[in-house]
Amino acid sequence: MVSASGSVGEETGFTFVSGDVALDFAGTLRYWNTRREELLRAPADFARWLVLAGLLDQEPVVGDAERVMAMELRKAVYVLAQAKIGGDPLPQHAMSLVNARARRPRVTPQLTESGAIRREGGALEALATIALHAVRLIGSDTALRQCEDDNCTRIFVDRSRRGDRRWCDMAGCGNRDKARAHRARRAAQRL
Repeated sequence: MVSASGSVGEETGFTFVSGDVALDFAGTLRYWNTRREELLRAPADFARWLVLAGLLDQEPVVGDAERVMAMELRKAVYVLAQAKIGGDPLPQHAMSLVNARARRPRVTPQLTESGAIRREGGALEALATIALHAVRLIGSDTALRQCEDDNCTRIFVDRSRRGDRRWCDMAGCGNRDKARAHRARRAAQRL
């Protein structure tokens, strides 16, 4: 279950603070440019993420092949988002991979007798759904930003009024940055 702050239990390490499922998916590899922390260490981790992200109602059967496909799509989404942020041309390989995945059958929402929505599909349909989200996000005028925390590489949708959101998550990265600034001010006052 996702908390009000957008994060889930510490046991998974998964967070949902990016404002779009494709970007949250890209965030399953932390610290892209430095010490890389893989959150999808096993196929079961990917299956769990799909449910926690709200893409599927039940964990699908996931093998190594689906996990590898997931990691390839994740890299393509991240590369495309980075290009969009930088105003750079979209890399052809990443664009082709995302487009190919987006053309595949996707998760199918179905109404139940009680009026609830049931999300049907497997890992491949979930990947296609993530790819479609990426196509819509990268192809739109939606403002994307990279977290300003020095150690964080998460990309997020900036829906702030002034378009000046700085951190992926105020409770995590924003708090750390403010605490660092406070410590620096206190140290300067002691001199």
